[in-house]
Amino acid sequence: MRNFLVWCCLLLATHLHSAESFVLAYPERQRLPFMAESPNDEGLYREIFGRAVAQLGAELVIVRLPKKRMFQYMREGRVDAYPGSFAADRASIMNWIGFGVMTREVCITRADVPPLTNLESAPPMRLVHEIGDSRAHIDRKYPNITPVVFGARLDVKHGFELLKGRRGDLFIIEELPLRYYLNTQPNAMLSEMGLQVHANCIDGEKPLLLGISRTSKWYGERPNPDYDRRQPLSPRNLPTKIDEASRAGRLRDVLQSMEISGEIQRILADMMKSK
Repeated sequence: MRNFLVWCCLLLATHLHSAESFVLAYPERQRLPFMAESPNDEGLYREIFGRAVAQLGAELVIVRLPKKRMFQYMREGRVDAYPGSFAADRASIMNWIGFGVMTREVCITRADVPPLTNLESAPPMRLVHEIGDSRAHIDRKYPNITPVVFGARLDVKHGFELLKGRRGDLFIIEELPLRYYLNTQPNAMLSEMGLQVHANCIDGEKPLLLGISRTSKWYGERPNPDYDRRQPLSPRNLPTKIDEASRAGRLRDVLQSMEISGEIQRILADMMKSK
């Protein structure tokens, strides 16, 4: 039944997917303030991107899909975009637009784990993650970390339960969803759950990005004159860049205007308030 409902949603999105619609995909699980659990699409992404595409005379259509299927549909051009962080291994299927929201990843462990300042020096640990997560191969960079997959809908609450039940040792989450959860759940305190946060265990602050499918009807690209093949891939160092004349280029301009005016930060501040 669940697969049938997902398929019906995709058929609806495909029907609506025209020059006047913008199809945004997101996993089914909850990750507020970004997006509520399917089928509820409330959250930061709906507010920001809904307002942005409306300025271009278009309608935002949100489909909730497992990550593997979501990226397959992006390859096929059936989905226009997916919001999240940059991932070099996805550069063949998407390009990225910033929209003025910064976040960083933090590590959650049980309280008996010594402070983590870098995963390279962490003790052997099992990382809990969901299917399709970019951290599925974290052991390539950190051989002491063993990734363990737990389904397709791993939210904050489930991640905490896995740690408390000793089914894993490490849960990595973006700071904004963690803050939202602790701010909106009555009496939610990590210390009382026997857990702790390690704020500087992995990388630093980075921008959230809107990944645009390179096969989307909205997308157009041209060679990036600033690309340096000697440097690692990054949102600014890709072989191609979004064509300013494309609808994706116009969307980037609208998002930049919303950022400069402070509209995006006002939306975020409102989303982070206690409910």
